[in-house]
Amino acid sequence: MYPVTKQFMDLMKADKRRVLARVTIDYTDPFIDQSITTVVSEENNISRPAQTADGIGDVLYKWASLDGSWVLDGTYHLAPPKDMQTQYQIGWWGAQLAGEDGAFADPYPTLIITHAPRPVHTLRVTGDSARYEWPTEFTIALYGADDTLLYSETVIQNAQVNWSRVLAAPVVGVVKQVLTVTRWSHPGRQAKIIEFFTSIQETYEGEALISLRLLEERETSLGGLPVGAISANEIEIALDNSDRRFDAENIQTPLANLLRPNRRIRAWLGAENGEWIPLGVFWSGDWSVSDNEIIARVRGWDWLEQLRHSKYYREGVRHNLSLYELAEDVLTDAGLTADEYWIADELREYIIPHLVLQPQSHREVLRQIAEACLGQVYCDRHGVIRIEGTKPIVEQYLVDVSESAVIARPEQITDGIEEPTARYASLDGSWVLDGTYALAPSPEQEGYQVGWWGETLAGADGTFSSPYPTLTLEYLTPKAVATVRIVGDIARGEYPVDFILRLYDAENTLLATRQMSGNDQVVADIDIPENPTTVAKIVLEIYRWSHPGRQAKILEMLDVPLRLKITPDDYFRKDTPAKYGEMANCIIVEYQPIDENGQQLPVGQIMLRDEQSIVEHGLLAYKLSANPLIQTAEMAQKIAERLLASFGDARRTLELDWRGNPALLLGDVVTVVDGRPNSRTQNYVIVRQEIEYAGALSAKLSGRRMI
Repeated sequence: MYPVTKQFMDLMKADKRRVLARVTIDYTDPFIDQSITTVVSEENNISRPAQTADGIGDVLYKWASLDGSWVLDGTYHLAPPKDMQTQYQIGWWGAQLAGEDGAFADPYPTLIITHAPRPVHTLRVTGDSARYEWPTEFTIALYGADDTLLYSETVIQNAQVNWSRVLAAPVVGVVKQVLTVTRWSHPGRQAKIIEFFTSIQETYEGEALISLRLLEERETSLGGLPVGAISANEIEIALDNSDRRFDAENIQTPLANLLRPNRRIRAWLGAENGEWIPLGVFWSGDWSVSDNEIIARVRGWDWLEQLRHSKYYREGVRHNLSLYELAEDVLTDAGLTADEYWIADELREYIIPHLVLQPQSHREVLRQIAEACLGQVYCDRHGVIRIEGTKPIVEQYLVDVSESAVIARPEQITDGIEEPTARYASLDGSWVLDGTYALAPSPEQEGYQVGWWGETLAGADGTFSSPYPTLTLEYLTPKAVATVRIVGDIARGEYPVDFILRLYDAENTLLATRQMSGNDQVVADIDIPENPTTVAKIVLEIYRWSHPGRQAKILEMLDVPLRLKITPDDYFRKDTPAKYGEMANCIIVEYQPIDENGQQLPVGQIMLRDEQSIVEHGLLAYKLSANPLIQTAEMAQKIAERLLASFGDARRTLELDWRGNPALLLGDVVTVVDGRPNSRTQNYVIVRQEIEYAGALSAKLSGRRMI
């Protein structure tokens, strides 16, 4: 689920609700025009000059600086790491500090943007809106192809964070724009420019936005089995054209000759509390503007559609290449930068002995990668291409403990298994020779559930002494956390009584604290009222245990997924057909060996059968044809085992017409309450969404029932 507050969820659930919509289209998009470059005369180590041409003029946080302005009042944030730059706006930060009167010394902080020849209609300079700083004196110079000065304007006594000026007549043939900052709004501060590129960008909301329709779905690559998936998302927008600004014959409109393919489209849905949920980043196809109506229509597709039309090829044979390295090469070859894609580290574990690929689209290679690791490829709501393995990144954790007994297996606290394999014996005085205890397995023995055992024994009243047993859970990707489940040792009937939970973000800023006293539950669900949306770390510190003289024992500690409950009041139509086409009890997986010279050897195959399912349902076979990335019998065996385990039984699917909630994402789980008597509540994983907005929100949802 997209990180939102509880207030947002309540507003979406309300009987009377007001859903807002917004669409922004970049008609002169710097990401499309690859000739655009950004150069600065100086910069701070957190500076991101390229963001001055990305069309985003707002800064989310007050970034901390060692210029004396940083106050420890909770309003400042440390700058994010480089790998998170798509999520945060920083812009260009200069290096030198302004003098006591705000003046900079020569050579002055200078920002230079070069691009293909284009007309400039508007000048724009945006300072730091979060820190409320801006240039008070600056000069903008526009140059032609032969470095001829075409236009220059000097501004003094500026008092606006967002300064802009529409030129009386456009300056044509501009290839270089130079901003020179000579004085700043605050003494002792660096120059901070968030936006400078004079692109044509328009935002549509209210009556200007007639409707939008978003389609999100997982495109299955294995016939009827929904694995090895690659997404195919699109958006369709209808805009008001009563002023004829979209007409091709209207040469007076700012959009003249700009209604072209590959314009960047971004869309959001929001609530009255000011929260906006992104729907994704799309690239336009052809526009439809009729003389007979006052509506302009355009459809857009995500990055992966663009990759369908470009080719990938490498000559020769590559040896011992991981799926991670291949995916990275494919995306880089397609022109994406490192901040425009994310690849799961899990793909480093899949090694291709000898790789030879025929020329094919970048998208097709990504599909083969997803198939080989049974993963998925999709664009997230920020427009970043994500390649995930079998386990979604939000379910991957790092576990750290302050102490640990020899038999402890702290990595098991996130595996979803809440009961230990046995009632394990311990030399803490609790071991009774009554046949109910079992010796703990040695660390190298597999198949046993133990969880984390601390080392320190609780005192006579159950309290631990400082330093207290502490368990730390880190997420590889920050997420929203509404509830934390803590499971003690069910077999031994032990649990933490007094403890504290602390939740932090990626900058180690404390987001929420829950101190519990007198807990009497082995399985305790701890609600987090703040519902923080950017949790990166949870720390459990245990003060008192349920039994004196025992170690701390935690079988599970993880966030409970927020499952949206959909009741009959929320939906208009519901159908739950069984999908036998997504069932297979006989799996055949082919593998294609390739020798070190790149020559294909005879194709092999692995076949696995579920005999009991065959007796019950008849033979339902599925064959996964040869994939050049599946080259060994071992890899084919693992794929066949996982497919048979997942699709040996038919599952009910969900087709639901309902009110909709933009925070729901593909892969989320919803709980659907049936209004009929004696009907059970069921959980479904979302595999397809069609969201429609035309002044009000509605949606069509497809899901697969969880076993």
